[in-house]
Amino acid sequence: MTSTNSESPSLPPGPKGRRFGNLLRRQSDFPGFMEELHREYGDIVFYELPFLKCCAVFDARLVPDVQEPHFLKWFPTGPMLESCLATLLDQEHEQRRSLMLAGLDESSMRGYGDIIRDGALAMRQRCRPGTTIDIKEEFDVFTSRTLLDAVVGRDLAVPTSVQLNVLKAVKVDLFLALFPGASVLTKQYSPFYIPIRRWLRAMDDVVQEAIRRAKDQARPVDNMVAHYVRARDEGVHGASHLTDKEIRDEALAFLCGYPDAPAAAMTYGVHFLAQAPAAQRRLEQEVDEVLGDRPVEVADFEKLSYARAVFQETVRLAPPAYVLLPVRPREDRIVGGHLVPKGTVTNVGARVLHRRTDYWDRPEDFRPERWLEEPGPRDRGCPEHGYIPFGVADRSCPFGGFAERMFVFAHASFAQRLRLEPASSDAPKQFSNGIGVKGPITVTVRQRRP
Repeated sequence: MTSTNSESPSLPPGPKGRRFGNLLRRQSDFPGFMEELHREYGDIVFYELPFLKCCAVFDARLVPDVQEPHFLKWFPTGPMLESCLATLLDQEHEQRRSLMLAGLDESSMRGYGDIIRDGALAMRQRCRPGTTIDIKEEFDVFTSRTLLDAVVGRDLAVPTSVQLNVLKAVKVDLFLALFPGASVLTKQYSPFYIPIRRWLRAMDDVVQEAIRRAKDQARPVDNMVAHYVRARDEGVHGASHLTDKEIRDEALAFLCGYPDAPAAAMTYGVHFLAQAPAAQRRLEQEVDEVLGDRPVEVADFEKLSYARAVFQETVRLAPPAYVLLPVRPREDRIVGGHLVPKGTVTNVGARVLHRRTDYWDRPEDFRPERWLEEPGPRDRGCPEHGYIPFGVADRSCPFGGFAERMFVFAHASFAQRLRLEPASSDAPKQFSNGIGVKGPITVTVRQRRP
């Protein structure tokens, strides 16, 4: 447990100095840098970057000690996303999270399942046997299309390019938020920002139209914007005070904060299955038994147990982010017997936790079977926070179930008819921030069954 101590505890072990060296190492090979820190210094490590003091935690027992309320999220957000789940704290965050989860309940997920299923089948239709494609781009389009339909509604028929452009805009906004002075100058005077303004106006128009339609009580609540608007109009706790601007910010957060993780997982899934022919054959066998010749249906999700195990194993070896989003202590805290000073940027190394030899049997192997065996990983030594692909507690990603359905329906649809053969056996490379994968990822599409 985190506690105060009358003695003067020391900082966690770690490399001394090397601020710019640490920055370069982290930017060039983030997972390698985290693994190196764990290997050389242990389960909690202190290191410095230019203008930042940092801490990395690699022990599942310590994960609860670096969560709220004593540690607060630290993530620069630009003015495009001023009031959304990712930026709120304390009671406001709790209320907004409860509201979001209510829009992702079992009944809503059935409706979203139809959107995901249709998107997966459309994607398979685009991938013609004998062609060479960028599968990462296909997964990006599939993810964007699915999220657009789920967030603002299918009936708006918004072009996927609108969402992809606004995703670029928000990433630029987040980068500029790190440099407030440059941000103001860029937005006011740089021609570089002109198309970004145009992209944002296009998305604002879409969200405002979705809000307008949601106010019509005769329309069904079949998208997230409608869920927020209807909850506000009905005076639901935590929603009655929402403004259109706050609903718009939440919609942008949905559309820009969630696409990278499922697209990366699906891309890694192609790689891992290609490197494990036995797992690929078992997935194809399950799909043949469950689906036969008919298209995948929403109700098949529970029946495709091996496909779900492939997802779980994929995000174990390649979690959506190398580390959880950073937090900082409100005050000096003692964690694992060491001092973590107030303001220290603290990360939990999810990828390291997922590959610890004392937590996992053969941790470097891709073995979906581990999730179907009895006893399972939890009963074989993996502690409670040793597997955290979508975060922890109230800061965990509420779209984890959504991402899992996207993965299962996409890979089941492909496995039913096709095989994807990557041009390279090398694993996809994630961006230096640890979120999303770099493209292109070239694969050849082969016919498996007519």
